[in-house]
Amino acid sequence: MDKSKVDLLERTRDEKTRLVLSKDQFMKYQELEKVSRPTRKEGPATKND
Repeated sequence: MDKSKVDLLERTRDEKTRLVLSKDQFMKYQELEKVSRPTRKEGPATKND
């Protein structure tokens, strides 16, 4: 999938999530996202991606 499409989906998800969580909950959500979804290396996709 194109990185710009993924970025748009992630922003949309975060905007919707922000609407239902308190400010503290959303901050905790963002912290957990960073830990559970480490940034991927740029480069060509492989079979295991």
